[in-house]
Amino acid sequence: MPADAKVVVDMYEVVKACLPAIGRFPRTHRFTVGERLETRLLEVLELLEQARFGDRRAGALSDADRKLSSASTLLRLACDLQFISQGQYGELSERLVNVGRQIGGWRKQVEGKKGSDGPV
Repeated sequence: MPADAKVVVDMYEVVKACLPAIGRFPRTHRFTVGERLETRLLEVLELLEQARFGDRRAGALSDADRKLSSASTLLRLACDLQFISQGQYGELSERLVNVGRQIGGWRKQVEGKKGSDGPV
């Protein structure tokens, strides 16, 4: 499986794991913290798809990295507010870190290709 496909699959799995947990957030926070977390995760997935098939890869990957950082912060907030357990947070956080590493590697690869395409 190509590296770009793997990061999309891994992010898909993170979203799939997070959505049921977000649905169990307390009602008072489900439509604030929960909705924002859900939106960020889905945005990252969409941006990774854009990077995979679009011609604006570096920008999409940069945006995905930024949104992933925001999602990680919201996930930590959900744990601190006890909307998810420490165990859930540990597992999901680890998966997000893994996706972040893959995005970083992909960005370096894309930016390296851009730099090497110029005249010698």
